[in-house]
Amino acid sequence: MTGIKGTKQHKSLTQEQVEELKHFSVLTQDQLEPFLIKYNISFDALKRRATASGLSIPFGYSYAEYLSNPALQSSYNKSNLQIDCPCGKTYITVLFGFHKRKYKDPVCDECYRKTYAYDLEWRENNSKAQRIAQNRPEVIAKQVVSQKKRYQQEGVLDHYRAIGKRLWENPDYRKKVVANSSIAKAGTYHGLSYQSSIELAFILWCENSGKSVVNYAGEGIPYNWAGTGHHYYPDFLVDGNTIVEVKGHGGVYERDYDQNQAKFAALRIWCKSRELCVRVVFDTDLGNRAIKEARTLHGTLGKKDSPSL
Repeated sequence: MTGIKGTKQHKSLTQEQVEELKHFSVLTQDQLEPFLIKYNISFDALKRRATASGLSIPFGYSYAEYLSNPALQSSYNKSNLQIDCPCGKTYITVLFGFHKRKYKDPVCDECYRKTYAYDLEWRENNSKAQRIAQNRPEVIAKQVVSQKKRYQQEGVLDHYRAIGKRLWENPDYRKKVVANSSIAKAGTYHGLSYQSSIELAFILWCENSGKSVVNYAGEGIPYNWAGTGHHYYPDFLVDGNTIVEVKGHGGVYERDYDQNQAKFAALRIWCKSRELCVRVVFDTDLGNRAIKEARTLHGTLGKKDSPSL
């Protein structure tokens, strides 16, 4: 063949050579050594001929070459790396990604996760990353919208209400809830009394939002329940014009659900007659992160009768 003047023509591989190479996943120099000797060809020349032949098998390095050649152990090397995993899988990855592994064992990603993914350091880092991701404002807002849509579906609220009532009948469950949840956390903060970490989280939200908040100290709000008259005292007065009741979803709320609805109905009527706004704030409105921060703060404030800060 007569080539164009000034250009260099590259030979192609023979059909026999192509057939010999087809069983390789990655063409590595150490694995191809017998092939190179047989045909008296250099590794670089093989690369050129493979390209000229249209051979689609990628070139790269074996794990043994990776260990023996420091130049390959770089965070920027994008060459292929072939690993023969003990599980029997031939695993192909990229050198710079493999180099970022904490442990450089010659195993595939699946075996690596099974062996190392759950050590103490990984769990701590994963938990930290999960907390950051789940507490982003946009993620929390999306979750709130999703939960509201879910509870609007027919039968969902009744289903969880029945579960809550059934669980609350178990004395061990009640004891655990009272000991570990916000129910047992009461105290004072900046002169304000709170009866749960949810209420404390609401106080902190008001403080951070520049809202004026005081404990409700007005008259009892009358309501009827089970044929008997009662008086109900909400939690807070915000900005002098909004009555706020703070509630947490759970066993106690679900157990007294119908009575709570009677209280809320009376509260709305009572506030409307006095030109006051009313708001029932749930733990889901505040978010898990705010409640956890309130629980941590509660631990530094002492118990219910401790002096306010």
